[in-house]
Amino acid sequence: MIYNVKRKFELDDDHVKKIEDWMEKQIEKDDTLYTLGERWEYRFLPTGLGTLITLKDGVTGDVLEVEGTENW
Repeated sequence: MIYNVKRKFELDDDHVKKIEDWMEKQIEKDDTLYTLGERWEYRFLPTGLGTLITLKDGVTGDVLEVEGTENW
């Protein structure tokens, strides 16, 4: 079944702080920067209990779990 609904995903201040700190560490590992900002891949996975949020660094391949099941 396909749902035809609009979805809106937001990051709160805690998420943004966690992401910014992680990005700084990733840039220290490898300072390759892309012109259009395509280094970072955000993934929002809605579930019945909440939304899983991950961020992937396209250069190093490292993944940050921004929001997981620990707060559900």
